[in-house]
Amino acid sequence: SRNWWPDWVWQAVKQADIVMQGAMLKTAHTPNLPVDTRKNPVFVDMEWTADLLASNYETFPVEVRDAIDKSAWDSYAKAKNIELMDLEGTNLRVKLEKADWDEAAAKMMKREGKPYMPGHLMVPFAFKNSEGILAASSLTFGGPVPCIKMTIKGGRVTKVEGGGKYGETLRRSFEEFKNLTSPRSSTSGVNWISSFGICTHPKGRRSAFLERLKGSARIHGWAFGHRRSGVIHTSIGEGLVGNSYKIIRHIDQYFTTFIADGKKIIDRGHLLALDDPAVYKIAKKYGNPAKLLAEEWIPAVAGVNAP
Repeated sequence: SRNWWPDWVWQAVKQADIVMQGAMLKTAHTPNLPVDTRKNPVFVDMEWTADLLASNYETFPVEVRDAIDKSAWDSYAKAKNIELMDLEGTNLRVKLEKADWDEAAAKMMKREGKPYMPGHLMVPFAFKNSEGILAASSLTFGGPVPCIKMTIKGGRVTKVEGGGKYGETLRRSFEEFKNLTSPRSSTSGVNWISSFGICTHPKGRRSAFLERLKGSARIHGWAFGHRRSGVIHTSIGEGLVGNSYKIIRHIDQYFTTFIADGKKIIDRGHLLALDDPAVYKIAKKYGNPAKLLAEEWIPAVAGVNAP
């Protein structure tokens, strides 16, 4: 939503070239913005707490980041069959066609100048014919929840099990908003898989001071962890509730195995592009490649690697 930014802020935004924002606003998921972010101004998300601003994420060589992205992208782009599985219960399959990849890559080329977003590589799952179980216990912009398992049929969530209060909210909202339409699709409802991405940065992590943080800082401190390499980032739903509010839910999975046309891309949460000799060669220019490419943070997931 853009409701928590008063009109006088938007008037100032319209006169700016660059907007450095510390308050929570995701332009990609905010409908009917009063400015065109593809032109001007440029929005820069200041999604940092003090410790994240001083972290190794910020000093990581861009050349190495780009090499990781390219290696990962080249390993799965154009795949016809995708499989996901993890110890929380995920077991999901999707079939894709060349046209799906071509359309998604063309959009990213216009936006980023390359077929993917740096650090956050998309897979064109949205509104496709995926089948199986999607399980998670982390909300990207919320925090931990009891493990929730969603049965997926034809790309749509048809059953929700567990999840505590979050699970109850999903079941209720799926029924309440079953006639809403998405800005990107003529399909109705808010129970579709609407986006799916692989994150690639080995130094991504949550803030170490979550318990002290409040407001946007608390959200940023948790959400930043989804940028870690090997994390699967998925959104459910994309319905317009009103002129300035879109209902969309984001979840993260940390120990997933991702397989594209029979080839492992992520092995139990470890992005295999980090082991690519070509990436190692570039990383060596900046120091010890094993240290530079090592994941800095291992998240704790109940029932997987924690009580």
